[in-house]
Amino acid sequence: MERGIGVTVLRLLEKKFGDIPEEYVKKIKRAGRETLLKIVDKIFEIDKIEDLDKFFK
Repeated sequence: MERGIGVTVLRLLEKKFGDIPEEYVKKIKRAGRETLLKIVDKIFEIDKIEDLDKFFK
């Protein structure tokens, strides 16, 4: 299930920002379910790709 959420997160981010830097792709692939769901919940509040850093601390 986490993999499916990760794929969804990546697709949403690609639609919003275009190409996603590899470092963020790796972080998303390693992220747990809770982190991925938080990103999905906040997707419309993420203004730039660097805003993802707050989810990976």
